[in-house]
Amino acid sequence: MGKKLDKLLSQVAGHLEQGENVLAAVLGIAPTSVLGSDKAFGNVDAVRTGVLIATDRRVIRYIKKLGGHDLESFPYATIASLEGGKTFAGPKFKIHASENSTELKAISDGDPAMFERAVRDQMAAARVDRQEPASVAAAAPPGASTADQLTQLAGLLDRGLITREQYDAEAAKLLG
Repeated sequence: MGKKLDKLLSQVAGHLEQGENVLAAVLGIAPTSVLGSDKAFGNVDAVRTGVLIATDRRVIRYIKKLGGHDLESFPYATIASLEGGKTFAGPKFKIHASENSTELKAISDGDPAMFERAVRDQMAAARVDRQEPASVAAAAPPGASTADQLTQLAGLLDRGLITREQYDAEAAKLLG
């Protein structure tokens, strides 16, 4: 990692939750707004150097500004999609979350492939965590035998749609 990415990561360290781990980070250009001098207290679009940081709990967008910073947090459970691409200026990412989105363009430092993999893996894990065990039992057709229901559960586990803990809990209920 380059000096600028390392510096911004060290500035973000104070905003991490206890025990939160950084998985990957990328540095690029992020659109932001600044107080405009040509409009009476209006916002004008601008770009600043920023980072997207994938942790084990969320994606953080951090932009250093003169006299401060912008920090935005996107818990994986709220992220609807991650778009990636490449332009003549370099790789780019856009994150769509509940009622919000952010983007980083012209990525010049960090490992975009590692960042994308980390975010997608954590999004998948968040989807599995949100699945209620009650909905797991409902996945089996009505009147299915215990063996059929266990087979259905094993299939959900194999596809990564439920956790081992959810499987064990549902299997214990079925086997009574």
